[in-house]
Amino acid sequence: SSSSSSSSSSSSHSSSSSSSHSSSSSSSSHSSSSSSSSSSSSSSSSSSSHSSSSSHSSSSSSSSLCSTGQTGPVGWTGLGLCQMCIPGTFKDVKGNSSCTLCPANTYSTAVGARSIAACKACQPNSFSLPGANSTDLCPCDHGHTTKACVACNYSTYKDYAGFSDCTPCPANSSHLNKTHCTCSLGFTGNPFGGFGAPSFKNCSACPAETYKDILGQAPCTPCPAYSNSSASAASNVTACECFPFFTRRLSGPEGREMECIDNDECEAEVDDCPDLSDCVNTPGSFTCPCHSGTVARGGLCVAPVSTWNVTGLSPVRGASTGGYDVFFELTGSRPPPGAGTLTVQIV
Repeated sequence: SSSSSSSSSSSSHSSSSSSSHSSSSSSSSHSSSSSSSSSSSSSSSSSSSHSSSSSHSSSSSSSSLCSTGQTGPVGWTGLGLCQMCIPGTFKDVKGNSSCTLCPANTYSTAVGARSIAACKACQPNSFSLPGANSTDLCPCDHGHTTKACVACNYSTYKDYAGFSDCTPCPANSSHLNKTHCTCSLGFTGNPFGGFGAPSFKNCSACPAETYKDILGQAPCTPCPAYSNSSASAASNVTACECFPFFTRRLSGPEGREMECIDNDECEAEVDDCPDLSDCVNTPGSFTCPCHSGTVARGGLCVAPVSTWNVTGLSPVRGASTGGYDVFFELTGSRPPPGAGTLTVQIV
């Protein structure tokens, strides 16, 4: 009975011990598993945190650059200072660089323009400086007026840029190229005038014996040699009349050149030179010099003679013929010695 009890007790202890060991083993295993799981979770959390931090840093760096159409301080990394490009400028790249001015002769009214396409061309006959932000900054060229920049009307001019009206040309002048006035045909002015210069105030008529057949400030041209003109403000060389015994000859483009050609009366045999003389042509006339050995007397060429003059007849009574002897009473200087005998023929 005692042995059985002991055996039973031993068996019970063994069972208890086994149970206790098993429980301890189970507890140890659970603790290890739990620790491993915690470690894995911590590692995963750390990795996730690093990845998130890296992603946020990259996103922040990328978003710190101003977009196209915007500009900001160079080197700045925030977002709040990016500003839109103002009218007259554009920016077609990302970054904090400055906006670019629209080119000359263009303008833009757009805010935050992203390309040069926003810069529109000024209308014809107008211009602008770089960065224009309105059509008001595209004024008309010289010689053009109104908002449409149309050309100045005939006889008006405009020598500065803008939208104002053209100015009427002074009297006796007209415009040559819309930017300045010039004297009309037959009138002259300051040769250094033009473009509305203060020195160009009026045009005066060309005086008699001159003409002017071109527009401009040039001086009047004298009539050609051997011609004149009594009229003022002559606009063509044909206003100059050739002197008598000259013939007009026109030449050059549109007959704008003229010369007066002398008529040769000797060659034409229209002279009235006397005998014993020669016809010699001169400008506008001719002369009749007597031949050598003769002298001019009373429009004639004659041989040299004495200067005696017959003054009348004196009858003498008692003529041997029963009539009258006729004597000539001669007065004047006596003939020089050796002049010969005076022969008188009575008809």
